[in-house]
Amino acid sequence: MDAQTFFTTINQLHHGRDHLLLCICNSGRRSLAAAALLRSLGYPKALSVAGGFQAWKKLQVPAPAAASPATNG
Repeated sequence: MDAQTFFTTINQLHHGRDHLLLCICNSGRRSLAAAALLRSLGYPKALSVAGGFQAWKKLQVPAPAAASPATNG
């Protein structure tokens, strides 16, 4: 997606410039740049998710194993 399409989409979805905008990418580098650009364009609450999806995946706790049904015996 080119920059013009991105900002057109943001402006259509985002009616108030004071709303929180979270930017996220794989490692956090591109989202950091995107959030800085959005802030420079008048979106003061544009934030980057530190570490991106990679950091988020590392924080995920595996789901507990399903308990086996009790057997009568």
